[in-house]
Amino acid sequence: RAGPPPPLGFEERANRIPTGTDQIRIDKYSQPGAPDRFEVYLGGTIDTSPVAGGEPWDMTSNLAAIAGGTAGSLAATKRAMALAGIDSTTPVVFNGYSQGGLLSAELAASGDYNTRGLFTLGGPGGQVSVPHDVPYVALEHADDLVPARGGVWKSSDPLLVTRTVYSDHAYSGDLFFPAHELSNYQDTARLADSTDERRLAAARDSLRRFSSGTARVQTSYFHAVRTQQ
Repeated sequence: RAGPPPPLGFEERANRIPTGTDQIRIDKYSQPGAPDRFEVYLGGTIDTSPVAGGEPWDMTSNLAAIAGGTAGSLAATKRAMALAGIDSTTPVVFNGYSQGGLLSAELAASGDYNTRGLFTLGGPGGQVSVPHDVPYVALEHADDLVPARGGVWKSSDPLLVTRTVYSDHAYSGDLFFPAHELSNYQDTARLADSTDERRLAAARDSLRRFSSGTARVQTSYFHAVRTQQ
């Protein structure tokens, strides 16, 4: 369907991450006389069961992706991208939260795509070797255990934005990983937009230039189901 204008900053990107049962969102940017460009948005884990079922955004895909194996969610994303019209030459920016952040990093690192930018929120992608010439911004919360599962940052060199969500007040709810909640990362993205720190402002402007001149946006949603072979 017709989509909204391209995002201007980190918060707008964070707000476009799929939630609920949605997994994949792809926005196509078109303008006369220029090749189409795309932004891919990938959501977080939906099913926490350690047993593979019909939902590919599950814990088995998490474990497979962290171990460098073939995750069902990664295969589904590649299939969706192909259906949307993305090939090895198509300019694309990847955005992802949690498991979607890990998948985004792996897609950017694969060399199979013309990656122009990468933005992750709470993704366990520390061990994924993203080329250093890819503009890369990673949001992490110091009190979030999920990014730590990806190891330390030795293979990539992102612009790392960190904060402690519950530094000055205790969490009083019943969530298992409250600092990992997408709503908290959306708040961090908003704070990142408000800063004039030189490197962060440059990264924000680089992502904004990617969609400069867009005349029409088409938004597609994809839902994948794991099937028995």
